[in-house]
Amino acid sequence: LTNAQQGGGSTSARPDTMADPHPDARTQWVEDVVVPGLKIKVERFRKLLNSEADAAVVRDFLDATEAHAIYFADGAKELAVYAQAPANLKKKMLYLAKGEGGPLTADSVRSAVMYGDLHPKPLDGMLQVCADVYLPLISSPANQQGWPDVVANEVTELFHRTVSAMYIAMGQAQGKTMLPLPPAQMLVDGGTGSKDKIHVLETAVVTWTTQIKNVLKLDPEHVLQSGHPGPLAGLEFWETKATNLESMMAQLHGDKIRKVMRVLNITKSPYYDAFALLIKEVDLACAEAVDNKKFLRTLKPSFEKLNSSDDFLELPELFAPIMHIMLLVWRDSKHFNTPAGLAVLLREVCNDLIARARAYVEPEEVFNIEASEAVERLVMTLKVCGHFKSCYFTYKLKSAKEIPQNPWKVQNAALFPRLDAFLERCMDLLDLFKTVTQFEKLERVEIGGNK
Repeated sequence: LTNAQQGGGSTSARPDTMADPHPDARTQWVEDVVVPGLKIKVERFRKLLNSEADAAVVRDFLDATEAHAIYFADGAKELAVYAQAPANLKKKMLYLAKGEGGPLTADSVRSAVMYGDLHPKPLDGMLQVCADVYLPLISSPANQQGWPDVVANEVTELFHRTVSAMYIAMGQAQGKTMLPLPPAQMLVDGGTGSKDKIHVLETAVVTWTTQIKNVLKLDPEHVLQSGHPGPLAGLEFWETKATNLESMMAQLHGDKIRKVMRVLNITKSPYYDAFALLIKEVDLACAEAVDNKKFLRTLKPSFEKLNSSDDFLELPELFAPIMHIMLLVWRDSKHFNTPAGLAVLLREVCNDLIARARAYVEPEEVFNIEASEAVERLVMTLKVCGHFKSCYFTYKLKSAKEIPQNPWKVQNAALFPRLDAFLERCMDLLDLFKTVTQFEKLERVEIGGNK
C-alpha cells in the first residue's frame, strides 16, 4: 500500500531527511509525516515522545500486531496521540494506518502504512474532496478520451448527482435546506447554445423544487404527530422554519441561482415561470414564519414555567396571562390569527397541563396511597384543569367583543380532545376512590345473602 489521500483531506509531502535523527528509523519516519502533515514544529513531536504514555502508543502501533491505526491531533498546548479516534473531533487530525497487521520494520514502514487527514466534519470533508477534486477530474475532456459521448455525459451527471446528494445531506445534518448548485462551468458562457447544459440546469431546478416544497408543506400540526409535545415544541417549530426559509431565500436570491434563472429565461425554458412563482411562495412563507416567531416568542417565559413547574396547584396563576398574550398575538399578528394555528397551540398547552397533572396524581402510586388522599389529588386535578378550560372560554368571549371581525371560532372538540379524555379518566378514578372511602367508614362489610 502506498501513502494516499484518505478521510477527506490532503496528504502532506514527507521530507527525506531531518536533523537530529531518531535512533529508531521508524519513529523518524513517523515524525517526517506528522510534522509537515499537521504543520507543527519538530519540538512538539519530540516532546510527545518524551511522555512515556504517548511514546507507548506510538511503539504499540509500530510493534504490536493488533494495533492497526494511530491518530495525531495538535492541541492548544501540545501534540496529542490516540490509539482510537476521539469521538468529538474539533480540529483536523492526521492518521496512520497499517495495510496489514504485524510489526513494522524500517524498510516496510514506508510502503505498509498509508496516512492522511481526518476532517473534523467528515461529511464536509468528503463533499469538498468529491466536488473540488474528483468531479473536475471526471468531467475533464482530457480524462474522457475514448469514451462515447453518451457514457461521458451519463458518468458526469451521475457523479454530479452524488455530489448534490452529499450537499443536501450536509444541510440536513445542520438542520438547513441547502440547494445544490450546478457545476460552475455551466454558467461560464451564459449556458446558452448547449442542450446538455440546459438539461443540467433544469435538473437542478427540479431538485430545488422538491426540496422547497418539502419545507413549505410543513405546518404546526406536523409537530403533534410526534408524541404529545408541549407549546415550547410549537415555538421551536416556527423558529426552525423561519431560520430555514431565511437561509433558502438567501440562496434563491444569490448570484448563482439568479444566473441559472437568467439562463432559463433566455432559453424560454418551461421551468422558469413555475420556479419563479415558487420563489414568491418562499418569500411569503418566510415572512409568515418570521412574523409568527416574533409574536409567539412573547409566550415563551409562561410556557417555560408551565413546562417546568413542580407546584401543580400554582399553575392556575399562569392561565390568564397565557390566554391574554395569545389574544394580543391573535389581534396584532398578520399571520397567527387562524383557527388552525390557535387549535394546535392550545392542544400543545393541554399536553403540558396533562403532563403536570399526571406528575401530581402519580398514577403509578395512586393505588398505594390512602383513598382519601387519592380523592383529594383527583379533585384538585379536576379543579385546575377545569379552571384552564374556564379561562379559555372567558377569553373567547373577550375576543368576540374586542376583535369582532375575527373572534376565536374554534370547535371545542378540536381544542380539548386529549384533555377531555384525561378528565373523564380522572372522574372514573374519583368515583372509584370515593366508593372506597365509603366502604372504609363501615364497621363491618357483608357482601352476599339469599336475595
